[in-house]
This record gives sequence, structure tokens and C-alpha cells, in this order.
Amino acid sequence: MPLIRRKVKNTWVDRRLQALAPFIFILIFAAPGAADAAPLVSCFGPLASEGIMGTISDLHSLKLADGTRFALAEIAFPNQTVGVAAPASLSALRRLLEYGNVALYYEPGPAARIDRHGRLLVQAYVADESGGYWLQQRMVSEGAALVDSWATNHACAGALLGAEVAARAAARGLWADDFNAPITAAQASSARGRFALVEGRIIRVKKIGTRYYLDFAENWRDAMSGTIDARAAHSFLAEDVDPAALSGAMVRVRGYVNWRGSAQIAITHREQVEILDEREHFPLGGGHIGQE
Repeated sequence: MPLIRRKVKNTWVDRRLQALAPFIFILIFAAPGAADAAPLVSCFGPLASEGIMGTISDLHSLKLADGTRFALAEIAFPNQTVGVAAPASLSALRRLLEYGNVALYYEPGPAARIDRHGRLLVQAYVADESGGYWLQQRMVSEGAALVDSWATNHACAGALLGAEVAARAAARGLWADDFNAPITAAQASSARGRFALVEGRIIRVKKIGTRYYLDFAENWRDAMSGTIDARAAHSFLAEDVDPAALSGAMVRVRGYVNWRGSAQIAITHREQVEILDEREHFPLGGGHIGQE
């Protein structure tokens, strides 16, 4: 769970107003606007919009009653088959949005704010009788969604990954279905064309031009490879992780499995790679790298 801080609108409150604090608290949380109830989650940026939810017809075309279209950043919905989202995710989304009052927040910094379909890319906070909750984190915690951060939007990935680990350990929701379970790098070809979590030990890191290739088998055609381009490499280096130093690491890589002579996942940012073994860090300049 991220550190949550309550909004404090008046820093000059004197002792007399402090005595009224419980009543002020009640008024704030009884207000109709979800933004009034929303805590300052550390990965939330500016308020994008707020209002009453409209009709929820599917998982990807969400609208407020005023017509504002938005997409939930950093999560994906589980598959029953390739490209078909599980109905349980839609049921969970409708249940979690039934209170209707929603505040939409952009992510901070240079994060993308509008997708190619013209929808706001946001983190959502829902106001309810108990104060409210962060929608994406609740979806992931219940096993109704999994974490799918992007190069442009990954500020909340750390908190969401923590929720996903707990949901997977408890076999909640999508994690009760073996179809969604992590697969080995050798099995990655079976996930071609869909989102998958792939686990394995990186046998070798090659650098060809400005691109890194993370090979999970001596013959790269026998298992999945991860690719890291020059821009993505900066995401690793910013956290003092040299892609070359990942050689020998046991990892979990998430993303859409493509086919380029073998199964591949394009790694666009650091949060796509979870390091599973006991090494504490991967220092700059460390590891073994081959170049071609």
C-alpha cells in the first residue's frame, strides 16, 4: 500500500477550529465530489475530472455522465482466451463503481494524459460511505485485473505490483485460473498475441547496436527473449540498474508476446522486469555482455 496522506486545506487552524475537526471531517467526507474524499496517493498527479459514472458497457470505454471518456492506466484485464476479457472483470468493475462518484487523476510528471482514442489516461478514486478507495489497486487486489504499466505511465506500478503479488499468492480472481498463471520462457510461444507473465533465468545479455537482447536459452529460438531499446535502457540506468548486469538473474517479465523468429516481449521501462532472485541490486557496469 502506498503512503496515503489526507488533504489539509487550512494550515492556520487554531485551537477553536481544532475542536470542530470531527465535524469538519464529516462534512468533507459527506460531500458529493469524489475529489473531496480522495487521499493524496503518492503516485497521483493533478485532478483531471470528476463526476458521476455513466453506464458501464465494457471494460475499455468508460464514461462519466457528462460524456468524459477515460481509460484506467496501468492495468490490464485477464483473458479467458486470446483477446477475450473475462466477464468477472466487468462484473467487478460495475460493482466497484456502483456508488457513482469518481475522481480521475492524471499521473505526475511527463506521463501521457490522453491515449490515441482521445480518452483521458487516469488513476481513478471512488468515493463511498467509508471514504473511498483507489479503483486500480482494488481491482488488482481482488484479482480482477493485473498490472500493465507503460513507458509513458508507470508511476503507480510499484504499489500495484505489491497488490498483485498478494492476490496471486491467495489465488484470488484471475489467479485461480491456470491460463493467467506465469509461464516459463520456454512456454512463451504458447502465449503469442496476448499479455503474459513470463519467468526464467536470463542466460545471456547481448547488445546489438543500441538494443539489448535478454536471452533465456543458449539458442535464442528455443525460448523467449526480452528486448530493451536505447530509450528503455535509460529507465533502467535511472535506477542504477545496468541491463548488462541482468545476465544470470531470475526474473519475471510482463507484456504482450510478439513473434520475431521466436517469442519476444518488448521491454519499454524498468517496472516490466521483476527480479526474483536474492541479488540485492545490479550495479552499473556489472555483468557479462556480448556484443555483435
